[in-house]
Amino acid sequence: MINGISKYLISIVFFLYAANYIIADDDVKIIADEIVFDNTEEVISAAGDVIITNEKIKINSDSAVYKKQENKIKASKNVKITDSLNNNYYSEEILTNKEFSNSSADSIKIRMNDNSRIVGRKFKKIENINIISDAEYTPCNEEGYILKNCPGWKLKAKTVFHDEKNKTIYYDHAILYILNTPIIYTPHFSHPDPSVNKRTGFVPPIISDDNSLGQVFSLPYFINI
Repeated sequence: MINGISKYLISIVFFLYAANYIIADDDVKIIADEIVFDNTEEVISAAGDVIITNEKIKINSDSAVYKKQENKIKASKNVKITDSLNNNYYSEEILTNKEFSNSSADSIKIRMNDNSRIVGRKFKKIENINIISDAEYTPCNEEGYILKNCPGWKLKAKTVFHDEKNKTIYYDHAILYILNTPIIYTPHFSHPDPSVNKRTGFVPPIISDDNSLGQVFSLPYFINI
């Protein structure tokens, strides 16, 4: 009877300390220092240098739980997700499916593939739309800041929508800041995302020095003929 119970318990939970690698299903691979697989619930728990990969995303974190039946991945502590467009998402906790088409997080930082950045209080992803609330966007590189913690310019908005399918970033109630000073308010604003080479519309503002006028700010408008 005891042997029967032991075999039943072993069949429920596998402790994979030696291999630290598991193929969760046809396209999800998990690598970690410690992996525990609950066979009855089909739940995989991983801890220590966790890497979860498939064709859509790569997740790095300190710990993660993958619920196969619900198609949910909860990654916690020092989370970094790299998507198929090579954009990077950083947070302390992200809940997502394995396709990275339904996700949510608090206090998100996004570094896009051209090194521009979006930070926000909350993040939600629904299919091809990223929604970031209380958000700030800037293309300015931190190494090039004139003042510490002060980008040359940034857009601050109540909500930022990044439409990956139409390759456009939209702003709801946006304020343009120059050196952390509010300059222009607009209820709605949009511009192409980094994947667009040429498209008619406003391009990022330019700050330059002029011998006669001093520091000059311009907001160019590009016409793609």
